[in-house]
Amino acid sequence: MFDALAKMSPEERNKALDSDPHFTRLPPERQAQMRDRLERYSAMTPEQRQQMRDRFDIVNGMPPQNRDRIREVFPRWRQLPAERQQAMREEFHSLSRMSATDREKRFADPEFQKAFAPREQQLLKDLAGSLR
Repeated sequence: MFDALAKMSPEERNKALDSDPHFTRLPPERQAQMRDRLERYSAMTPEQRQQMRDRFDIVNGMPPQNRDRIREVFPRWRQLPAERQQAMREEFHSLSRMSATDREKRFADPEFQKAFAPREQQLLKDLAGSLR
């Protein structure tokens, strides 16, 4: 549904949202958040949209307790500068392909400790805790 709404003009999107009973029952601040997110999503490149869908699918496929952990950690992620988010994203992608034992070895590796500040290391460890 998000993609369909994002393809609409702002006027069509607002009309569709205003006629959706689920949307109209949301508190006004939540409605504003949704409208803002749709606006940002519609401005993304097709590649960026695909990345967002992929991330959504990953999180949606997690057990509820892992999704809760991601929701807990995400605000800390958003506080990082864009270049650090990119470095962290690349590291997390690498960690996601490792076994739990290999992840622990990576966390103990001096190269990892040099590449990431202590709070970034903790953030990656918290995120890795949601992996199988």
